[in-house]
Amino acid sequence: MVASPTTDLDRIVEFGRERYWMNRIPLALLGCAAGLFMLAMDPVPPGPVPIAALCFLLLVGAAVGISRFAVDHVMDGPKPVWTVGLVLALALSVVVFFVVPPRYQRSSLLDVSLGTLGWMFVLFSLGYVAFALSKHVRPERPMLSLSPDGVRLHISWLKGLLIPWHEIERVGQLEHVLPGGTISRHPGAVVVAMSHDFYERHILPRRTFLSGQLWSNMFQPRNPQSGAQVGEQIQMLLPYTWFSISQEDMRQPVEARWKAFRERPADAPFQASNEPPLRMSTWSPGTLTRWQQLSLAAPMACALLMLAHFGGLWDTAFLRTAREDFGKERAWQDKVKDAKQKGEYIIRSGQR
Repeated sequence: MVASPTTDLDRIVEFGRERYWMNRIPLALLGCAAGLFMLAMDPVPPGPVPIAALCFLLLVGAAVGISRFAVDHVMDGPKPVWTVGLVLALALSVVVFFVVPPRYQRSSLLDVSLGTLGWMFVLFSLGYVAFALSKHVRPERPMLSLSPDGVRLHISWLKGLLIPWHEIERVGQLEHVLPGGTISRHPGAVVVAMSHDFYERHILPRRTFLSGQLWSNMFQPRNPQSGAQVGEQIQMLLPYTWFSISQEDMRQPVEARWKAFRERPADAPFQASNEPPLRMSTWSPGTLTRWQQLSLAAPMACALLMLAHFGGLWDTAFLRTAREDFGKERAWQDKVKDAKQKGEYIIRSGQR
């Protein structure tokens, strides 16, 4: 008998991000195939440059992430400047690596060949695949779980939060009361609503520096114009998109347990099922749609096709010509560097 999250109500239901990570493996495989194609046109040894470049990108990403958390915490609003900055950074990268003619003299930091760029794609993509598989084999602690005592939330900026079922007043769509009393409903969002008093006493004091704009997105008042009036509701969004599950897979287990346990007294003992927790976010080939299966098979086939090329099973005139052109270009650049080094040596020797 297959366990159901809506019938076995005493069983704990967990939600993690392993399916989210696994569903992005096709993009990593596509990047790996693109890197192998670059290497097929410009075969070069890996060398230290790809590793150094990836480490540099990780450091820049960490610095940008910390800065964004800091700005979000201070401003508590959307930042279009981050979008503009990202677009400018991508445009600059394209200009530096592709638009600038390779025969122009550039610094050693920006002098990255197509083959080296291919190694960066391959190493980064394989690293992500290994990371996603590790999360699938050994899932982390669930970010959201449902048990007979309530809804538990455990994320980086809000750990160990428990909302008992008797404190939840409504499970459904996100609602906002507009001026004039009109109710605006958002069918794409699932929330659990609680009293403003419970929110202020048990949740708001947990707000930290790292929450930033994420807090305002997750906890939204039903009537923003009313302020902290008695009887007003605070709605907590249930982020089903974080777990790559459907809206109904999130709403139905929550609603079923709320209806079953909301009348239970606060001091009543509860006993969870002895069965292992039911993990709703587990990835398996059976959870993939037809489109997801195609998006996984296509880049995998491309990567295998490129590996067959390196195994000597096929080649094309285009790749042979590209290898010859890149080889001539690299030989010319080496001659220029050697001539420049010899010239600098002669100048230094003459100055002595």
